[in-house]
Amino acid sequence: MSTVEKFSAHQPPSNLSAKGRSIWRQALTARRIELWDAPALEMLGMMCRTWSEWHRLQERLESMDVEDPVYGQKLRLADLLAARASTLATKLRLTPQSLDKKLAATGRGRPHPIDFGSVS
Repeated sequence: MSTVEKFSAHQPPSNLSAKGRSIWRQALTARRIELWDAPALEMLGMMCRTWSEWHRLQERLESMDVEDPVYGQKLRLADLLAARASTLATKLRLTPQSLDKKLAATGRGRPHPIDFGSVS
């Protein structure tokens, strides 16, 4: 079975938005396929839903006036969503620190998604 086939066997939950499915695909490839057991995939689904809701809420916040009476409530909710998603990413070892440790330990790994190149 090819690597693509192995990863495609783990389909995103049907209730994820397009943004959530995109986050799912990116996160899934950040770890070796054998590390994705059923509990980890469930947590990944929760993380993807949370991040996609955070993105949706951020779009609303950007269009709101900061003096709107509900702005503060929505901002607090966005903070809670970000904290929850960050906690799930940490538990799943998807943070840059976890990925850097793996790279250092093995001497190989995936490059960071954003590579600004070398500074000369």
